[in-house]
Amino acid sequence: MKRYLLLPAIAFFIAMIASCDSGPGQGGQATITGKVYAKGNWNSTCTIYRDSADGWVPYYVPDVEVYIIYGDEPTYGERVRTGPDGTFQFKYLRRGSYTVYTYSNDCTSLSGIETIYAKVEISDKKQEVNLTNLRINK
Repeated sequence: MKRYLLLPAIAFFIAMIASCDSGPGQGGQATITGKVYAKGNWNSTCTIYRDSADGWVPYYVPDVEVYIIYGDEPTYGERVRTGPDGTFQFKYLRRGSYTVYTYSNDCTSLSGIETIYAKVEISDKKQEVNLTNLRINK
């Protein structure tokens, strides 16, 4: 009698594992790393923009929020803050498509902000992706 119950239990367990979503998201061994870089800035009244041509010195920005979207999800899956040297990292990712983004000051838009996006594709189980700088205005 126990043998007859064991077979359906094994079949159910295999079906559950096979139906698990293994798309983009946490649970893997891949990593996305990058830095947030301030390329210029607006003054407090949004009347003057300065960049390196004006003698303003670009720098890597600490303590900035960076977000990651897993695949086609409508909202972000994780949020991290940059370290003292502007570095951020998203760990334990599976294969799939990701969108990494942060916000930049933009006095030319009604909202005053611009979203800076980077699309990333992870194709290898242990892949380490190093993004080029996410360039923002401070």
